[in-house]
Amino acid sequence: MSKQKLNIILIIPAILLTIVYQGFSDNSFRNNYQRIIPLDSEIYSLIEFISLESKKSLLSDIKPWSEAEVLNVLSQTDEEDLSEAGKRIYQRIKKLLEKTPLYSEDNFAVDVSIETAIELYFHTAEDESEWQYGYEQRLSVFALPVEVWFNDSFYGYFEPELRESRFLITAEDESGNYTGNISNIPGSVAECAYHFPFRAFISLGGSNWNFQAGRDQLEYGNGESGKLLLSSYSDYYDFMKLKGFVDNISFTWTYVNLESWLTLNEDDGKQRAFVDHVFEIKPFDMLSLYVNESIILYGQNPEIQFVNPLLIYHNLFIRENANSLLTLGFDLNPVSGIKFYGEYALDQFQTALEQDLYGAGVTATPNAYGYMLGVNAAVSGGEGYLSGNLEYVYTSPWLYIRENEQISFIWSQRETTDVLKARVFVKKPLGYLYGPDTIAFSGNIKYSLPGTFSAGLGIDYIIKGENSLETEYQETKEAALLKTPSGTAENTLIFDISGEYQFFTFFSVRANICFLNISNWNHQSGTSFFDFQNVLSFIFRI
Repeated sequence: MSKQKLNIILIIPAILLTIVYQGFSDNSFRNNYQRIIPLDSEIYSLIEFISLESKKSLLSDIKPWSEAEVLNVLSQTDEEDLSEAGKRIYQRIKKLLEKTPLYSEDNFAVDVSIETAIELYFHTAEDESEWQYGYEQRLSVFALPVEVWFNDSFYGYFEPELRESRFLITAEDESGNYTGNISNIPGSVAECAYHFPFRAFISLGGSNWNFQAGRDQLEYGNGESGKLLLSSYSDYYDFMKLKGFVDNISFTWTYVNLESWLTLNEDDGKQRAFVDHVFEIKPFDMLSLYVNESIILYGQNPEIQFVNPLLIYHNLFIRENANSLLTLGFDLNPVSGIKFYGEYALDQFQTALEQDLYGAGVTATPNAYGYMLGVNAAVSGGEGYLSGNLEYVYTSPWLYIRENEQISFIWSQRETTDVLKARVFVKKPLGYLYGPDTIAFSGNIKYSLPGTFSAGLGIDYIIKGENSLETEYQETKEAALLKTPSGTAENTLIFDISGEYQFFTFFSVRANICFLNISNWNHQSGTSFFDFQNVLSFIFRI
């Protein structure tokens, strides 16, 4: 069966669920809490501060959240027990959740916003390939978010936008010299990104559940420098997600459709997907735990087992068509203001029993895993709060990689660009942004006065071995013995200064200064790269 037919099979139940549920719902849109909070919303950092101060771990690291989930978190916090800064933050969250639509009736509402940003980029190096403020961070020059509420349970979102092509950042002239990209304003239609919208979805739910289908960003797992399981480094995901939650238990099932081009002009018609289910529990106020199993599927005919959220995907034993990943994590808030967290991701592991039964063939299969350990801290200071983070991440040389790239943990997109006058593959890790074969240390400190300004310092040190998502998978004893970092390691030191000031509710200015130093650049021993990078952003939201 073709992947087009499979997509239809998956979409039909979602449409029927929406129609049937709406038929039984006739309440006012003012009781609708299914708005999806975007990942770049300050609500998440504000809730993190309240969680740290009140010594209560957050139940869920599966984002984005619906408005109902935010309200569920707030309902477990006693505002009177918070500091003065905590109370102000609590009230700001509630204010940010308020929405006055442009047009409304009793059970229907529509809102249209205008967002525009002008960014200026300057750096000292001639090479454009090492921008730390890359395409993933750069803002659209113009966006027109449209929101729709219907009854108390349906929400829709559509955001057309004008954004420059990613290929402008590293564009070259006819002589092979970088042309330089000094702003986010496209100079012509040919310089625009054609793959919008990046956010377009429907959301349906109640006070303790949410179903979201469409295109949006996702982040699964804890971590500040990145996520081992599913990161927002990819441009977007096309997915369906069903999440149920109460105060101390949450369950999420997700189906993400992935492109499966074999070449720039050849698609074999087979379905490729990321399927995930995660169970989260908070046995004590200060401790939350989660277990997550995900699988990359390729070329499988549609069967009910792949949409069964309670199945153990690993035990399907279809290695030639799938790759599963087990992720375990915890958040621990032992004292007010401090949270310890960790995550372990297991992609491949050879047990002693397998080695005894199958011998040399098994010992040549590389183990693949990664882990993360970190600590967050926050303390109120004046009308705002001071926060900080320290984090360590390790990924083994073969994490995310398999014999067939179609079952590796890779997000890919065939993109048409008039900047290069060509079709191009864009490939990114589904998980940790630096991919396999990495050791990363990071730390930051930041002072925030919510709604007014923030300023922070950050430092990152990344040791990157030669293995990447493009590395051909090997089953040899030499491959199995590789340790991170493999080969000639590239060492990157990043020192970052950032700040933002909100002059009015509709206008803010953001600045970022970055010092970048790379030794053994591109894994060439003795080579180095240095850059001083600056970004200035003017942001308008109406």
